[in-house]
Amino acid sequence: MEFWWVFFGISVFMIPFVYLLPAKYKDIGVYTYLLFVILVSGFRDNIGTDFGAYQEFFTLYGSHEFFYAMEANAQLEPAIAFLIPFLERLGGAYQSFFMVYAIITFLGFYYGAKNFFRGNYLGILLVLLLYITYNSTGGFWWGMNGVRQAAAMSIVFAFSSCLYRGEKKKFILAVCLASLFHYSSLVFLPAYFFCQISFRKKWVLFAVIFSSVLTLSGLSKDIVLGILSFGLGILGRYEGALLLITEGGKSFSYMSFIYMAMYLFAFYTVKDITGRREQTFFNMATVFIVMRILTSFSLGGESIQYILHRFEVYYLPFFFVFFTEALTLTARRFKPEICGWILVSFFIAAMSFLNVINIARVGGIRDYPLEPSDMVINVEYQPNFKLFE
Repeated sequence: MEFWWVFFGISVFMIPFVYLLPAKYKDIGVYTYLLFVILVSGFRDNIGTDFGAYQEFFTLYGSHEFFYAMEANAQLEPAIAFLIPFLERLGGAYQSFFMVYAIITFLGFYYGAKNFFRGNYLGILLVLLLYITYNSTGGFWWGMNGVRQAAAMSIVFAFSSCLYRGEKKKFILAVCLASLFHYSSLVFLPAYFFCQISFRKKWVLFAVIFSSVLTLSGLSKDIVLGILSFGLGILGRYEGALLLITEGGKSFSYMSFIYMAMYLFAFYTVKDITGRREQTFFNMATVFIVMRILTSFSLGGESIQYILHRFEVYYLPFFFVFFTEALTLTARRFKPEICGWILVSFFIAAMSFLNVINIARVGGIRDYPLEPSDMVINVEYQPNFKLFE
């Protein structure tokens, strides 16, 4: 666990570090952190429940068992079916697969953030930090397991400028490209039409409150599971996860309350929602938080939880942008401004602490506040630098 304390500790101090850099070096500070997280993610070994499956594909490649393994693992998307043989022919070891996906994921997030905060390197850095410290499906730790979907999520975000520029063909092409990495990215197609609508704040607030009432009353569970059961039946995947459901509670998870608070803070802080840029991240963040609320009821099977939240993750980066906009506006009101950014660092520190606690939980480590998870996985970071055989 010491590694994760150091990793998140470095992340916490990046904001004041980049702020204090001379203007001409701020980009270098962000690039350095970007390289750091790519290397941490790409060189990880045996972290994530799917790690062994991807490792096995490399071991089996060249034998008839490889094709059976690919078929047995839920009709994997074209990108991975192409990438594994391609890396093998280049002499790559299984670790090269994780490095390539780490590069795709983090570069996608960088360019997506740059679309909204061009020239504002603190804004770009903060979007990256929110992704790193997001403690639920769609965040950095989740991406250790959801490798393919994390890549798909970053690709649609990288092309986010298509949304506020109204470039319909490029947007469809971007979603199709992302679907080569994970078919679920097709749920992001309605985003283009959401961005053509001017979401009014009073109706947005009503939607947030109404969706909260549906969830707290238990009605959203019946609605969402009915739709999910129908959809998974057509798709022909994950039906087994539905069998894991037990009667759940009617309350939010504690993290859902935090995300609601973050959204409402941004809602009341960002006053100017007039330009296409602002309307885009506001609309997408609203879609995300409503989807998050409606799927935040408690269920017995952990795998079904992951499935429920997997649809909202494509809208998640825009939630980060919306919240970053609010934090940036807040920090700049302080005199001296560095005090505001230090306050932002305290927020990142709190989110980092929750991440460490969660990592300890899934790792079955008992010296932390939360009870260990029923499904324990390896969380100890042991790098593997062998990219080529």
